[in-house]
Amino acid sequence: MPLVCRSWQSWLCGDDFRRGQIENSRTRLDRRVCRCISSELSYYGVPAVPLSPPSSAKRIVSLDVLRGIAIGLVLFAHVPFDRPTAWFGYPTLKRLILSGWIGVDLFFVLSGFLVAGLLFREFQRRGTIDVGRFLLRRGLKIWPSYYAAFGAMLALEILLGWFASGTADWGLIPRTWPSWLFLQNYAYNNWTWTWTLAVEEHFYLTIPFCLLLLLQFRERGDAQRRSRLILGSMLAFCACILAARTAQAFRFPASAWKTLYYPTHFRVDSLLFGVLISYVYHFHRSWFERLRPYRILILLSALVLLAPVTLWPLGTGRFCVSIGFTLLYLSFGGILIVTMLTDWSRCPHHLARAAQPMVRVLQLLGIYSYTIYITHFALYRLVPDMNDALRGWLTTHWGLSTWPATLIICTVYVVIAIGSGMLLSHVVERPVLAWRERRFRGHHVVEATAATAAGPNDAPPIHTAPVSVPRLDWPTAPV
Repeated sequence: MPLVCRSWQSWLCGDDFRRGQIENSRTRLDRRVCRCISSELSYYGVPAVPLSPPSSAKRIVSLDVLRGIAIGLVLFAHVPFDRPTAWFGYPTLKRLILSGWIGVDLFFVLSGFLVAGLLFREFQRRGTIDVGRFLLRRGLKIWPSYYAAFGAMLALEILLGWFASGTADWGLIPRTWPSWLFLQNYAYNNWTWTWTLAVEEHFYLTIPFCLLLLLQFRERGDAQRRSRLILGSMLAFCACILAARTAQAFRFPASAWKTLYYPTHFRVDSLLFGVLISYVYHFHRSWFERLRPYRILILLSALVLLAPVTLWPLGTGRFCVSIGFTLLYLSFGGILIVTMLTDWSRCPHHLARAAQPMVRVLQLLGIYSYTIYITHFALYRLVPDMNDALRGWLTTHWGLSTWPATLIICTVYVVIAIGSGMLLSHVVERPVLAWRERRFRGHHVVEATAATAAGPNDAPPIHTAPVSVPRLDWPTAPV
């Protein structure tokens, strides 16, 4: 009898029901029917499954793939490429390398979308946001891996200096104080490569307070009208940042692009645009769904917006550091919208089978993207010494020319960066996250099984839109 019930369960509600991932219904009647079905199945020996499983218990594979693309772009931008101009493919490869930095902006849009989503779901369930718990959980996600990698790299630099000169440069520790306090994108030093973490840290410190005020404002009076006002305020803030960035770009020569590239107040609009998409996704799902018939148009528009930034990359003029940053987050926001609106499980079988290996690789990179990002930059500081030593060995002992030697060096660099990132994740990040989940569980996990009725202006929890993709059996980590 249990076997028959399991078959009925799979036929009636699909595989998602059997895995405990039922799509939440839009009406109370549908949810009551699902509860009745679950109760009947439990009576015949089928294990009961929660209707709203903890969101941290599963991942959206398509978003992990986007993370994998982002970290792949960043890795590609920092490979120790020696520019063999005689090689026929060099101009195209050079253009790709010069444009690899845009992966950072893709990270920004994804972070804004996902982090705001955590806060929005908590507000939907509890009517408020526990700011202290949010900041503590984010800190336990970011700080351990960062300080472990940063401290190890600092110790290695002191040790290498001691071997080279016979004197340890202990003054390097106080000179890097901005990186200890996440201020390296303002107080520049030789550790500015972690500037993106400073931008995100500043975002984490401010966004819960801002969203709490806006959401409390939304709950008073006409929610639809006030929601439009909230969205208008976000767009106006992004427009103000664009205006300030453009004005700053024409005050200084084009060579001073770093004054616009690093500071938080010139780059936070990318994160805020991700927040805006997340707000519409969680509170006005019907608005979001109206874009479904236009997915191809949105994707093509996103690619068109991306093209100018690759034609005029950083350091070639004022366009990229002014309007270019805005085009980037509009483009990546469009790609994110298309990703969330597409049911990847309906992809033709032959295409899905052909793309499966690449999807698995990109998902794996996406899962470990944070620690890979940290360790690859630490390796980047050692590239000149490693590059010269390895190149000399390859040309002397193997007699290789410039291009094969460069290819081998780039491959070694990428493999070490990915491997060290995965090692850092398993040694530091994941044990800390496991302890965090035991000690400071998020409200979205604690109250995941609570059945909260959705009002006319509320959106169902995340994952109700048909965005499911074939689940891949890679290790997962809480956000």
